[in-house]
Amino acid sequence: MKSIIIDEDEKLIVQGEKIFIQTKHKTIERKLSEVKDIHWKGRGQIDSKTFYSLLRRGIIIYFHEPYGKFIGSALPLPYFSYSGKILLKQSEYFNSNEKRFSLAQEIEEGIKHNTLWLLQKYKGFSYSITDQIQAIQAINFRDVSEVDKLKIKEAHMAIHFYDAIIKLFFWWKFKKRTRRPPEEPISALMSYGNQILYSKIKLST
Repeated sequence: MKSIIIDEDEKLIVQGEKIFIQTKHKTIERKLSEVKDIHWKGRGQIDSKTFYSLLRRGIIIYFHEPYGKFIGSALPLPYFSYSGKILLKQSEYFNSNEKRFSLAQEIEEGIKHNTLWLLQKYKGFSYSITDQIQAIQAINFRDVSEVDKLKIKEAHMAIHFYDAIIKLFFWWKFKKRTRRPPEEPISALMSYGNQILYSKIKLST
């Protein structure tokens, strides 16, 4: 998967399963399945049909000023029918306590996996977060059989994660996670990342 950068005076066209980047001197062709995201710089040209076609395929579009400063982004929205499919699946699991708890365990293990993946990238920084990483690694969500105990383990993992964040980004004041709206930069980054993840999940359903 690759990122595509569209510079000023370039035009982007989607035809079928291919994407074409038209410059003054040539046309570059790419497969849509190979595109991870698009970074739009300056006054690149795009029509509404191409714009929505990219979003429907789950491709995030980032917008930048001509010299690279980030302006904003367009996140893929799920098709309406996806919400219906998700609702049906949720209903199936809602009616089974065993399925609901098993699903909750797997969700927590997924959160743990991604949390460790993120923290490992910063392991070599001057402020050591080895203790926090080891503490999260030791948490096992599959060895409990009660909801309350699962929630306690989730809370412990969150505490270790936020401790690591406070160490890594000490120049930002972070006392607690805030939402709608996030009140400081770290919460804003988390909310943004969660929105991207949520969109990707819905598009893959």
